[in-house]
Amino acid sequence: MEGLKNSDEFTGFLDNEKISKIDSEREKDHIFDALVMNEIISAFSEDLADAGFEIDQINDFEKQIGSLNEDQIKGVLAIPRELRIRNFPTYLELVNNGSKTIEEIVKEISQHAHEKSYTLGYHVSNNEILKNENEWVVHGRELDDRDNRTMAYYSLDYTNIFKTHRCRYLYVIRAQTGDHTDHKRDTSNNWGRASTLPIVHELDLLNINEEVEDVYKKEKQEKDESVKEKSAA
Repeated sequence: MEGLKNSDEFTGFLDNEKISKIDSEREKDHIFDALVMNEIISAFSEDLADAGFEIDQINDFEKQIGSLNEDQIKGVLAIPRELRIRNFPTYLELVNNGSKTIEEIVKEISQHAHEKSYTLGYHVSNNEILKNENEWVVHGRELDDRDNRTMAYYSLDYTNIFKTHRCRYLYVIRAQTGDHTDHKRDTSNNWGRASTLPIVHELDLLNINEEVEDVYKKEKQEKDESVKEKSAA
């Protein structure tokens, strides 16, 4: 049987306009991921500071997280806010009494995330979801016939959100992508669902959309200028 073609070979069946659209969507997904992860790292660092970590310790956390690959970073950052508030003081005690290093803690968080198939997911809403004491979750509101219970939905990428929703609030949630989890996944369009979704961070979707477009236009302009310079040389 003939082997499968790689994705580059399939682009031969598309016209230039469709290829350009696919490339722009991939680029915007990448920009969106970078912007969101930067926002979460900032919140992560603020929560470390609130737990009592010193600046050099926080910098070490950021350094250790930055040494991971993108999937591992998403797994580490997928700690819901309520767990950050609860666990960070324990991490501080372990570091200060010499039981663990920050590098060891980050590795353990990453390994746990890998075992549980944790990553970042994106839920949008026109209604602000308020914190209930230390609990901050998205509750399922729509009855899903496939599961016979109310479910909350999320996307694993930016393209789905941008194409289908014009909501105000973007909630970054802890998603699970493994086969043996409570989360259900539609692999055909990168959507997931669960009865509750722990919230990692809240963002203004309009602001994020504008930032993505601004960065995309700037990078495209720089690429176009680089091509012109090379052509003129």
